[in-house]
Amino acid sequence: MIKILGYKEVNKGAILGSVSIQIEKWSLTINRITVFQKDNRRWISMPSESFEKDGEKKYFPLVKFDEREVMDRFSRHVLESLDEYLLKLNAQEPRRHEEQEELPF
Repeated sequence: MIKILGYKEVNKGAILGSVSIQIEKWSLTINRITVFQKDNRRWISMPSESFEKDGEKKYFPLVKFDEREVMDRFSRHVLESLDEYLLKLNAQEPRRHEEQEELPF
């Protein structure tokens, strides 16, 4: 099970945001997973470090899966967990707003 610890919306180009997750079964936390969307396709990128080579900005993955199929399955699970997290957060938001707002009369 993947637990979402936090999400920071970015909305810059194809980047939707950054998510931190916890895989409870493994006692593993991964921070700064980038969430992308272009057209109707969404995907994630594991944390990486940027560097310059031949005048071009490139990225070196700090965490990666050796098999593409495993990465695709992991990505699906992260995105499903993020969708559930955001739905719950949005469902709670109006209640928090109502509780905090007092009428002046």
